[in-house]
Amino acid sequence: MEISREADTLRALYQNWTDQMVENPDLTIANLRSMFDEWGQPALEPENVSYKSDHVGGVEAIWAYQPGQIPRV
Repeated sequence: MEISREADTLRALYQNWTDQMVENPDLTIANLRSMFDEWGQPALEPENVSYKSDHVGGVEAIWAYQPGQIPRV
């Protein structure tokens, strides 16, 4: 079975993270957060959506809505 380009991109990203964690098992939380910030790089923004900022359980959130969908209040 052939591996898709998208799957291979994620494989390479996860391998890079693994290599970094093996090389430095004492990574700080700040280092891990910085590393995991790369997670969105291989993803595309959805098209034809609207966004609404909100607070959910005391945490800032962003809702994404499809055209014609009624936002929660």
